[in-house]
Amino acid sequence: MGRPSTPAPWAQRLSAIRHRADRPAIARSPLGLPRLCASRPRFRWRPGTATRTRRPRRHSRSMPNKRPIIRSAGLHRGPRSAETRIAAFRFAALALDTLLLGVIGTAVLSFGLARVLPLTGHETLVIAGGSMEPSIPLGAAVVLERADAGSIGPGDMVTIRGPGNAVYTHRVTRTVEREGGLWLETKGDANAEPDPVIVPANWVVGRVAWAVPFGGYLLRFLAVPSGMLAMLFLAVTLIVAIALLEAPSAPRSRKTRIRTRQASRAI
Repeated sequence: MGRPSTPAPWAQRLSAIRHRADRPAIARSPLGLPRLCASRPRFRWRPGTATRTRRPRRHSRSMPNKRPIIRSAGLHRGPRSAETRIAAFRFAALALDTLLLGVIGTAVLSFGLARVLPLTGHETLVIAGGSMEPSIPLGAAVVLERADAGSIGPGDMVTIRGPGNAVYTHRVTRTVEREGGLWLETKGDANAEPDPVIVPANWVVGRVAWAVPFGGYLLRFLAVPSGMLAMLFLAVTLIVAIALLEAPSAPRSRKTRIRTRQASRAI
C-alpha cells in the first residue's frame, strides 16, 4: 500500500473557507457572553473562486440600488423650459411696450395741456389747494373756457382773479344783481361756509370745462429741465430694452434650435 497523499495547500484553504462559511456566526449577549445564533453568514463563497466575496448591500424601495439622477432647474433644457422662456420674454416685451406707450401718452398730454390748448383760447391752470375736493382734487389741471357774465349761474365752477393777482377756483352758489352789474357768491365744495365777500362777475377768468386729476403735478414736473431729461432717459431705456428682448438670439446647437422651433409651434 502506498503512502496517503497530502492535499494541496489550495485544497486545504478551500476546505477551511467552506467550513467557515457554513459555521454559524457568534454573537454577543448583553452581558458580553458568547452565544450561538442562526444569523446569515457575513461572507459567502462562490464556486470557482478561492477567495471570499462580500455580499452586495441591498437597498430598500425608498433607496433603490441605482445612482440617483440629480437634475437642476437651471440645467434642464427640454421643450417645456424653452416654452416657458419664450412666454416670459413675450410677457416682458408686452409690459415694456405698455409702459412705453404710457410714457409717450403722458408726454403728449402734457404738451397738449401746456402748449396746444392755450392756442385755442383755453387756459390751463394747476389747482394748488383742496377747497374743491372731491370735484377737483389737489394737484389737478383745469381747462378753462371763456364765459360771459350773463351766462354764469349757480352751480358753475369758475376761476376768479382778484386784487393782488390772487387766483382761485370755486363754485357759484348765488348771483346778485346790482347797479354796477352782476355779482357772484362763491363757495368751495370742501368748505362749510361760502366765501365772506361777493365778487363782481368781471373778475371771472373762465368757466371750468374739464379737469385732469394729477395733471398739475405732471405739468410742474415737466416744466423744469431735470424733469424733461428724466422723461427722455426713461423713454430711451424702454426702447433699448424692448429691442434687446425682441432681437433673435443665435442658438448654441442644433438640438437647442429644434427644441425652440417645437416650442414656438406649440405656442
